[in-house]
Amino acid sequence: MSTKIKTSTGWKTVAECGAAAPHSYSTNEQKTGGYWIDGKPIYRKVVTGLSVTVNQGGDWVTVCTIPNAESLVSYRMKVANNQDWSSNVLCMINSSGNVRMYNCTGLNCTVNTVIIEYTKTTD
Repeated sequence: MSTKIKTSTGWKTVAECGAAAPHSYSTNEQKTGGYWIDGKPIYRKVVTGLSVTVNQGGDWVTVCTIPNAESLVSYRMKVANNQDWSSNVLCMINSSGNVRMYNCTGLNCTVNTVIIEYTKTTD
């Protein structure tokens, strides 16, 4: 049975909406099949191979750039020792599409993977 998504024109399969299956992850940008509160489609991208140090209480650090990204919907991240520090680090996307992080902990961390969900300026 295919996952169905309610659209303004009725129910469609995920594939008919040009979206990835729910909870699928890729290093390529993909539509999730969901929509943000402003009605724009939500995209997901996994950025791997990073080695960006986010110092404790330091400045906001750019970890990657996503062209045409507009609003951050959600994010998860892994640090060098493969722990999930998403609740300890703030994340935002600026008007240039830079994904930036700020470390709220008392420890430095090195970000190696980020899973980002966002809307785009082009929709």
